[in-house]
Amino acid sequence: MLHDELVHVLATIKALTKGEKAIVLGSQAVLASISREQVRLLDNASKNALFQSMEADVAFPGRLELPELVEDTIGLDSPFFETFGYHAEGVEIEIAVLPRGWEQRLTPFTDHDQNVLGYCLDLHDLATAKLVAGRNKDEVFIQALVREKLLHCEVLKARILSTNLPQDRKLLYWERAAAFFETEGF
Repeated sequence: MLHDELVHVLATIKALTKGEKAIVLGSQAVLASISREQVRLLDNASKNALFQSMEADVAFPGRLELPELVEDTIGLDSPFFETFGYHAEGVEIEIAVLPRGWEQRLTPFTDHDQNVLGYCLDLHDLATAKLVAGRNKDEVFIQALVREKLLHCEVLKARILSTNLPQDRKLLYWERAAAFFETEGF
């Protein structure tokens, strides 16, 4: 999924929910922090890692009924997905382990006319959530962010350490993150 697909998904959600605040929690949140021009300049490995998903994970703080509405209307088994080949997954905000203060760092995602359609996690907050999720695809995603110099080592460390996880788990995730930077020669 690239910018135009996320614009379509979030515009549809905005209309569907009558403008409720939508937060992109998954990998597509990267699109609020990287321009179309930057995408064109990425190497193929980074493009594949960062934009392979054809779903946008979207949460609605305080609105527990909206994830189901999104799933039913533009989710994986919907006519929307069958027509366009991409979809939204309505999720609860609690599925992601996020650093303190993440709400203040949300990045607006806009359409071509600069209308705000939704909000995306800051890249370091996104990387923190992906480290904790720990799936292979998440590690490949983080490697691409590091390779493209979109993450800063000290900022990521601070974000990991500001989660509500037990100290031993924070240190484990920080060691994993540090290894990505070391691999890239930072």
